[in-house]
Amino acid sequence: MKLPTLAHLSTLVGFVQGHGYLSNPPAQFRDSSTKTSYNGITSESIDPAFAGLKWNGDADANLKTFTTSFKKTKFTSLKNMFDVAKIDCGNTRIDVSPIDVSNMNSMSWQNDEYKEGFINSHSGPGETWFDDTMVFQNDDCRSAYPKYTAVIPIDYSSCKGKCLFEFYFIGLHEPNHQMYKQCVPIVNSNKATPSANTSNETKITITYSNGEKSFRCF
Repeated sequence: MKLPTLAHLSTLVGFVQGHGYLSNPPAQFRDSSTKTSYNGITSESIDPAFAGLKWNGDADANLKTFTTSFKKTKFTSLKNMFDVAKIDCGNTRIDVSPIDVSNMNSMSWQNDEYKEGFINSHSGPGETWFDDTMVFQNDDCRSAYPKYTAVIPIDYSSCKGKCLFEFYFIGLHEPNHQMYKQCVPIVNSNKATPSANTSNETKITITYSNGEKSFRCF
């Protein structure tokens, strides 16, 4: 089955809603009425490893096909796939003041209309990156984080100062796969974590009547 290319389908972006958005750290949108829309659509034509495979099954079957065949593609990550497809931050703004993540340890994704995190029908992998560092990856976010809101543990320590938080997700419930990318400028003001060998011990020398010495640390 020959499917349309990403270029032919990109004009649909912004017209489809009802999916999800990045609520923490909170993304800011150029148009809040389309904050749950996907950024673009891709198909089997994006890489030869996908070509000729069955993509019109249910969401779980498509996910299995994608997970197996992705390893044979030229892509090193979901981010790399989006970059090749020229998917940018879309409706999310990166020209805003960064969100302080110094005290954060998670990210959140949600759909308020259906009271779901990741839409139940949307099987697919996700990744989170701080600039060029990947800090989260899961092959099926819907199954791993089924609650409303979907809260995903994130270690922000790899962001030193200012970074761009990028979340990537692809919905595999249809032959034409929906590509989501939302971005948030962030800043982490935490100091470097002290080494595990660092201590505040005080060494005291005790001299006994027989002349022997003992050392104690407190």
